[in-house]
Amino acid sequence: MRTRGFEIVTDEKRKHPQEDIQLPTRGSKHAIAYDIYSPIDVVIEPMGK
Repeated sequence: MRTRGFEIVTDEKRKHPQEDIQLPTRGSKHAIAYDIYSPIDVVIEPMGK
């Protein structure tokens, strides 16, 4: 049986294997959701006029 949680996939399955991975964490003991991290910078542009 698997335990709940996160794990890092093998390098051959990763899109950016050279980048360091930081697993999701909870900001506090009472946090509802996880803080997720991206190994690369991403800019999400707003839907424009």
